[in-house]
Amino acid sequence: MLSFLLIAVATLFGQAPQSSSSEVAQPVATQTAMSTLNIESVEEAALHLQTIDDLRVRNVLTAEQAEEQEQYYLGFASKAAGYEVTRSDVAKWGSREGYSLLARIVWILGGILVFAGIAFLCRNLLAALPAQFWEVAFYVASVYLLFFTANIFWWVIGGLGLAGSLSLTLALHFESGNRRFGASFISGVLTVVLAYAAMSHANVWLGFMAVMALESFLGFSVLVTPMCYAVGFDEEDNIVRATASSFLLLLIGLGIKLFGLVDSTPALQVFEAGLLFMGSLVFFIGMLIISTKWYRSSRSSSGLRYTFLNVLMIAALFGGIFVGQSMGVSVLRGMAVAFLIFWVMDKSIEIAVTAQSVALGFILGGGVLYGAGWFCMNHTEYLLFTLKG
Repeated sequence: MLSFLLIAVATLFGQAPQSSSSEVAQPVATQTAMSTLNIESVEEAALHLQTIDDLRVRNVLTAEQAEEQEQYYLGFASKAAGYEVTRSDVAKWGSREGYSLLARIVWILGGILVFAGIAFLCRNLLAALPAQFWEVAFYVASVYLLFFTANIFWWVIGGLGLAGSLSLTLALHFESGNRRFGASFISGVLTVVLAYAAMSHANVWLGFMAVMALESFLGFSVLVTPMCYAVGFDEEDNIVRATASSFLLLLIGLGIKLFGLVDSTPALQVFEAGLLFMGSLVFFIGMLIISTKWYRSSRSSSGLRYTFLNVLMIAALFGGIFVGQSMGVSVLRGMAVAFLIFWVMDKSIEIAVTAQSVALGFILGGGVLYGAGWFCMNHTEYLLFTLKG
């Protein structure tokens, strides 16, 4: 069921199919200039059209100029939508997108129910086939969906199917004694295959999935149990390695976004969102763990190491806020602010436990939550971010 939820999320946020230039009419006078802007959605084009309306009302633009600019931005809107849209279509786009979202949800739920029903009816026949047959069939289906279809929905199913196929291979042909090797093997293969698929399809979501697989290969894990989600690392020995590696991935993401690190290889741009989001998330989670009082190296050494790790954590947090705010990297800024709140909460718990005072724990914890709530209500711009930056 979790796999189906992942499929649903990826599908809902997937990009609309792009049509060829022959399907969407664009004003001849604006085709050359369109390459200077990067408008990727109808919503962005609608904001520009609202500005044109304002300039027309204030007589800054003549009627002819306003009409010309309106057609210019409608060309962008048509390109993003995949078909030629009118000004009326743009005005109603919000309600259309809501209807489309609802339709996708119904479509996905219907597909899940039909698939489950067919599998239940044919359960005896399916169980009679040898496991090796299903192994080969799953690999063939996964590779086909991942590389020979043209929709993010099937790409995600292919990626998840490949993970399941690799798990089946490990169960059938390898001993079950080394769970970590199996997880590393699956994550490593997924990283390579999904990265190649992301570059082949020029798709950001596949690039994001490839970075997630890479973080899993480094030791990051998410445990899902009834009524509980746990995020962290599969082994304590992997914390420092995964944290340092994630910091390096974050630096690569910043290099791609801010300094054109891969301008000579545009295909690598698909990894920018994943590197920034997953790199900062795993890095700050690791730093939060190793800076706590109960981390192994802090327990077994002098207070100097504990102090150094917390100074390093503070520098990382405020450095992330500064870089994110000054250079327009909202993902990094939002993560740094969120983990600054978590870090202060963690320190308040440490102080309360050390002092062996429940009252002090309530006062410090409540004070931190009160201050964090006030900050979030009055400075939402520091926490909101998009995967594009």
